[in-house]
Amino acid sequence: MTWLCDYVAPKGRLARPVSVLIVVSSCLLFLMAGPSAQAQEAAAGATMPVFVLGVGDQLTVFNYAENSREECLIRPDGKISLPLVGEILAAGKDPSSLERVIEAALAKFQEAPDVTVMVRQIHSYRIYLLGRVNTQRMLESVVPLTLLQAISMAGGLNEFASERVVIHRSGKDGQKLIEVDYGKILKGREPGKNILLRAGDIVVAQ
Repeated sequence: MTWLCDYVAPKGRLARPVSVLIVVSSCLLFLMAGPSAQAQEAAAGATMPVFVLGVGDQLTVFNYAENSREECLIRPDGKISLPLVGEILAAGKDPSSLERVIEAALAKFQEAPDVTVMVRQIHSYRIYLLGRVNTQRMLESVVPLTLLQAISMAGGLNEFASERVVIHRSGKDGQKLIEVDYGKILKGREPGKNILLRAGDIVVAQ
């Protein structure tokens, strides 16, 4: 069980958000909970990816060395704007990597900048469901979705669909096609094919 609380900083300093972890009756909870989340994930063949920032995400950038904060929106060009350093590419980076980039840029103007990037709202994780699903739609989520979850949110396959599903995925090396047998996944025969979808994936039911 985890509680989040805000650290109350000394007067004149910016409060830094911290987490306090309290474990209660861990042995009992382990016995009651059944298989762990990690075990369930492994059974489903899904590996939780590192969160990557994208267009539309809203950030708060704290600079504790200067007792300042900036609210930022990642623009369609993938960049954010900050005082002193100007424009910085944020899309495609995880929050920790972006912190280091901002600190390196601020080091030209400040001594020992201390930056934290907090993700306030996530709008970049979008999945598109097309083809022979009951409801063709765009899905926006704050957590990664598996293929089964995404198709179920589109109302499942329609009566004319086969069991073939093709995932169109764009990456640095161009577009990649991933073909899966939806029927086998649904029946539990190929749980490893129930992959986690990435932002921008287009799922087409054949």
